[in-house]
Amino acid sequence: MGKSKIYRLFTAVALYLVLPLAGAGCVSTKQVASKPQLRIIPEPVNMVVDLEQEPAVVGVEYAVEIPEGYTQSRGQIILQPVLTDGVNSTPLTAVYINGTKFEQREQRAGQSGKGAVTDYSQSIKTVDDGSGELVGVLDVVPFEDWMALADVVVKMSYRERDRTTYLYDRSVGGDIVFLLPPVDNPEPEVVAEVVELGNVREDDPVEKIFDFTYAIGSSSLDAEYDNNGMQIAGLNRLLSTLQAGDLLLDNIKITGYSSPDGPYEANHRLAGLRAEAVKSYIVNNSNIDPYIMEVEVVDEDWRGLNELIMYFDIEHQQKILDIIEGHATPQQKEAQLKAMPEQYKFIKDNYLPRLRRTTCRIYLN
Repeated sequence: MGKSKIYRLFTAVALYLVLPLAGAGCVSTKQVASKPQLRIIPEPVNMVVDLEQEPAVVGVEYAVEIPEGYTQSRGQIILQPVLTDGVNSTPLTAVYINGTKFEQREQRAGQSGKGAVTDYSQSIKTVDDGSGELVGVLDVVPFEDWMALADVVVKMSYRERDRTTYLYDRSVGGDIVFLLPPVDNPEPEVVAEVVELGNVREDDPVEKIFDFTYAIGSSSLDAEYDNNGMQIAGLNRLLSTLQAGDLLLDNIKITGYSSPDGPYEANHRLAGLRAEAVKSYIVNNSNIDPYIMEVEVVDEDWRGLNELIMYFDIEHQQKILDIIEGHATPQQKEAQLKAMPEQYKFIKDNYLPRLRRTTCRIYLN
């Protein structure tokens, strides 16, 4: 699964509900509750829906940073993330951070057969010896339509002996990136013909695809925006390999897109500038001849919007598809969609950001 803008449905909540515990337990709980909330990296977390899988899946990837001296030696910190839209929910992998004395106590209880021992079979466990660490988490679960508007909420609790105290909920969900199945766009066949001993054979080049997204009205290739950082890192690795001569480059095709909203002239200009931004990046970071780069522009990506509408259930779906696939002008189509305010807001918030993009296809021999 390759590791897209869905807006937040939840706001971060910090409720420190510290229940009184007897003796030293009360002190430990208050000490944990008084500390800063654990850092989640990145925040918002990465959420990717892979529609090329059958059935589709959603991946949630992040890391939990445990500072030095954060966990009480005799306690256990529990992070239980949940993917939820407020109505539906799917639990994700829990993270247990055990203090050294808590871990020793659990081991003794397990060996003696007495006392409750935590079931770690569907979770991640780490023992914090006070030096701190970074715990990586990757969940992949079957995708359901409601998850397109879901958020990741982490519930944090503290356990000491047999007493568990709820500390807080925290919303850490991020932008959902949709990996769309290949669209049957008419592409020129890319074939390298090699003549050997009078015989002709065809070698299909390897195709590497990089997708970059842009803020509304922007043509700047921002590494901090959306999933661009990962895409740029992958592109840089490929450019370095080409520079070293380990791979042979056939050609590069760069297509700039704009979303089908707003003035057509502005969208045409934006799509072109977005494509040129990627071309300039490649030229400035490699020795690749710009003349082998083919640049195309898709002024307003109605076809991409059509694909998104088809793949996800939305109220009045067929009516929306009829508008998009009709013969009206782009301005008329946009006006007809805006006449359905609830559905258009959903499209504007969730689908249009994914269409402000540049696709860079690099063909290698």
